[in-house]
Parts: sequence; structure tokens; C-alpha cells
Amino acid sequence: MANPERPVRFRVRLQTSDRKKLGLDTTALLPPAQRGKGALWISCVSAGGLVAAWNAEHRQRQIRGGDYIIEVNGTRGSPDELYTAIAKATTLDLTILRIPLAAGDADSDQDVS
Repeated sequence: MANPERPVRFRVRLQTSDRKKLGLDTTALLPPAQRGKGALWISCVSAGGLVAAWNAEHRQRQIRGGDYIIEVNGTRGSPDELYTAIAKATTLDLTILRIPLAAGDADSDQDVS
């Protein structure tokens, strides 16, 4: 992808017609000052879901924990609107936003011995 220090946006297309689950754990985010401009924060990608299958085939554009879903099938809006768009569609065009960690945050979980 692009410069690892800059936010990156990319699109993902998933077919949901085979009744498999997305395999994402998400949290709804709605900044108080930006009504109607929410996002879904991805906390975890589960094995066996549509997103894990996408990731296996698209190593350069994998969806990861910490990414944000900011648009679903052209819909930007509140988290409820994003969840509704996901529930209604058999084809999902997701816009993903990845915001890199600050330099000090990147080492916070590493064991330094």
C-alpha cells in the first residue's frame, strides 16, 4: 500500500449471497460533532468469514482489526445506516480507512527484553 505513516482508503467488494457471515467484530463510532458521519471500527476479523476469505486472496489489501468501515454501497452516514446497508445487500462495496498508529503507539504492545 501507500506510505505507512499516512491514512489509506481502499475499496473491497464482497458477495454475501452464499449465506456466510462477514466475520467481523465491529463497534459503532459517531463523533459527537459530526452527526450523520459515523464509522464502524473493526476490532477483529474472524476466521472462516467472508472477510478472512477476501484477506487470503488479496494480501495487499487485507482488512485488519483497527481499520474503519466508512462507506457501504455508496452510503455514508450514521453507524445504524451503515449496519442497515450491510444487512440489506448481497453485494457489499466497502470503503475501508486505515489510520496508522503514532510512532510511540506502534511499540506499546511489543515485549522488550
